[in-house]
Amino acid sequence: MSMFFLAVPMSDLLLNLLHLSHLAAALASISVILVISAFFYHKVLLIDRIFIKILSIRCLKEFIFLVGLLYGIIITAFATFYYCIDRFYQPASSYLKWFYFSVITVTTVGYGDVTPINGLMKLLVSLECFIGYISIPVIFTIGLMLIVNENKI
Repeated sequence: MSMFFLAVPMSDLLLNLLHLSHLAAALASISVILVISAFFYHKVLLIDRIFIKILSIRCLKEFIFLVGLLYGIIITAFATFYYCIDRFYQPASSYLKWFYFSVITVTTVGYGDVTPINGLMKLLVSLECFIGYISIPVIFTIGLMLIVNENKI
């Protein structure tokens, strides 16, 4: 999970040293994180085994790991976009503020203490809320189905 915090230094490095635009820095940061995640590709392949084979507790633990990895990528990707957009308007912006905002948004809690600052951010927040709203019941349904199928055998 610590690799997700690489988005901050990477986007700052790209913004300052290479003088990329905020959107290009966000896209490059997300791309680098996805490349790093590709090293864990063999873990992602275990998801096929979860739906094809009879499950054991070990596979359920792998499923939980993959769900955590998926949420980590979603939260970090959106937080990086929010951070880079905000940096355009406020150069002293904090990544942790937008990481917190992304976690609150994807879980659809929505405290309201941090709000989107422009139309693009509102569009991204809507997309992230939709992903969070849909993914939670789907993930819990799949997990429950896996436990029920395991107990039938």
